[in-house]
Amino acid sequence: MSSMRFIENEEKFLEYSLSVFQEYFKDRASFIEKYHRIESPEKKNWFLRLASYYLFFVVDGNYSSPKYDVEDLAFVDQTYKFIAIIALIESIYDKNDYIDFYQWIMRNRKSGVFPINDEKDASKLYATYKEEHGNTLNIVRFFQSLDDSIKLFIQRSLIVLDDSGKTGELAEKEESIEALAKLLYQIRSDYIHRAELILEFDPAPVLSVRGKKPISCSIELEHLCIIFESGLLQHFGIDPDKRKM
Repeated sequence: MSSMRFIENEEKFLEYSLSVFQEYFKDRASFIEKYHRIESPEKKNWFLRLASYYLFFVVDGNYSSPKYDVEDLAFVDQTYKFIAIIALIESIYDKNDYIDFYQWIMRNRKSGVFPINDEKDASKLYATYKEEHGNTLNIVRFFQSLDDSIKLFIQRSLIVLDDSGKTGELAEKEESIEALAKLLYQIRSDYIHRAELILEFDPAPVLSVRGKKPISCSIELEHLCIIFESGLLQHFGIDPDKRKM
């Protein structure tokens, strides 16, 4: 069972949360009133946890070293903050229903998954499993739940480039919000599994290659923060007085 320490120390963690979201509300009273509409102590506890961790890891957290200038470490700070945002998005949703691939196969053994004759059969089963329980499921769910204006901003700012044409020039390829959410998760995974630093969310537009696909990104870290903040409020049914995007 998750710790209820955040709701047990509600006054302190509510102030932390207010410091994150104060620009979305006309005053403190409006935020507090809408926070109290969250329907259960368990959900209030989870909101306070996520908002406070976001404050600690992203808003107030900064990577620094006495040996280097702040400007020289900007990409490292950007990397850690992006990883933190993705981790927080993943933790928004209940993970009690997660099962690994072997457990999924055994649970469905009476539904025709056997026999698994070859690698092709296994690949098809794994693709089905990923649709139901894959690591990207919560990321896709979060981005699909965003307001249309935010989804449109993402689709205009994170662009997959098609280099398959005969002219040799890169053409913009229209992608669904689901595909772009998976692309963001791939950026996360490239750091987690291959230690590739994350440079895409610089203030200047960045061209990079992810999964053999050239991409153009003009989303800044500040934009990612607004996307997370807006999505978090929406998930808990808190309607802001003002919007940033």
